[in-house]
Amino acid sequence: MSKHKFIEFCNSRTDIPFFFRPQWLNVFTSLEWDVILYEEEQNNVTEIEAFFVFFHRKILGKREIVSAVMNPFSGIWQSKRNFRRNADKMKYENELYKYFIRKLPSFANFYLSFSPEISNWFPFFLSDFSCTPGYTFVVPPCPEQDLNFSKAVKNNLKRAKKNGLKIIEEKNTNILYKLIEKTFKRQKLPVPFPKDLLHRISEIETDKFKSRIFVVKDETAKTYSAKLIMEDDLSYYALIGGSDADLRKYGSDYLLYDFLIKEAHKNNKHFDFCGSMLEHIQNRIRFFNPERKIFFHIYKNNSNLLKIYGKLRKLKHTLKI
Repeated sequence: MSKHKFIEFCNSRTDIPFFFRPQWLNVFTSLEWDVILYEEEQNNVTEIEAFFVFFHRKILGKREIVSAVMNPFSGIWQSKRNFRRNADKMKYENELYKYFIRKLPSFANFYLSFSPEISNWFPFFLSDFSCTPGYTFVVPPCPEQDLNFSKAVKNNLKRAKKNGLKIIEEKNTNILYKLIEKTFKRQKLPVPFPKDLLHRISEIETDKFKSRIFVVKDETAKTYSAKLIMEDDLSYYALIGGSDADLRKYGSDYLLYDFLIKEAHKNNKHFDFCGSMLEHIQNRIRFFNPERKIFFHIYKNNSNLLKIYGKLRKLKHTLKI
């Protein structure tokens, strides 16, 4: 019943980001998803005012509430409301989040990345959860002359154009996946998701959001960079991308970001880089003069067995068994 009501609610709204929507959640076939609704009665009508979306799975017979690879955020969404006083807002949020915590199913392990819209994790702290901050970077809509990109961006754009690089939109995921494989191979790491997941994401197209793949090529059709973005009613999200390291000096990544930011702004939408905690990536993103947004990774482990299992998995990866 909750899912049916949730699906109808999402279909009726334009202010819900794609990563909360059922059509997106259904893409992750290796995980189950569920939702907790918070409803209020207004004028004898019960309305959804907030919800808590999460993925879960069973490991060693125990439930884990987890983030999905390539899903930017999960957790809480709440409708916008005006508060007369800051104290009223804090009280409402504290009570709402405590309600969600009480309604969570029993779990052995919990790890979710909450949207930057959620700036209060205090109720989770009171319930013995822990938190690590993360950052994403957003360029809000503005006139092109106000973008104020750095000199490094402008120099790379000149280089890309001088070398005849062009951006085309693709539907085939093979080009993108090969670049992603190259990126992880350089780091001696496996790609952290199966190719068919990328394919399922690429096929998403609803009236509320859709996926799009953009590729940078030269006049000989050689591929330099590619990115998959999700576009919803609010933003463009740079979900995942890859580039040929041997060709990076030609400025293809800068060309692609410049194009996507301006495309988002033409449609009066934000452009979200989808964040990184790697310094060299943050440094490159900073050249585009974005706003930095903090978000919270909230976690809790109730199982010593799963702690040991997690350590063994890390050891296996380290030893490449």
